[in-house]
Amino acid sequence: MSGCHDTPTDENDEIVLTTYEQIRLYVQPGSLDESRLWDAAIAETDEDDIMPPPYATPLTDAEKASISKWIEQGALNNSCNACDTTFAFAADILPIIQSNCTGCHSGNTPEAGLVLESYSDIQAAVISNDLMGRVNDPLNPMPPNNPLNDCLKNQIQSWVDADMPNN
Repeated sequence: MSGCHDTPTDENDEIVLTTYEQIRLYVQPGSLDESRLWDAAIAETDEDDIMPPPYATPLTDAEKASISKWIEQGALNNSCNACDTTFAFAADILPIIQSNCTGCHSGNTPEAGLVLESYSDIQAAVISNDLMGRVNDPLNPMPPNNPLNDCLKNQIQSWVDADMPNN
């Protein structure tokens, strides 16, 4: 969720999780028991430890399984290959949008009146609201506190260039 751990604040205990190197500070490769990131992902009782916090959308079982598998397999930095050329909406694009955009662009009062929760919302934003223009804006990129890296931008652009399949 954007806006939580993208800049150091007292509210987030100065924890920034925007790069692989920063995330690895809270992960012991191969060990869930020794990984603070995993402890936060599965916390259920102490409101200060539950991540994301109770007012935010909780991690899904699939997201928790993905984090668990990544840690158990050594927490490798293998997120994107230059040879990747096709991306599926459900598996690739939607998770990027959910992780980086829906924190502000969802619910009853979305930022700028723009909802990015479903395929049709995202498709409409690409067509009529120039989603890629906002993501690539050099002066005011979205998301504002932690712009998408080139790999993620390329994934979204490849999906757009393929006529935005709902796959």
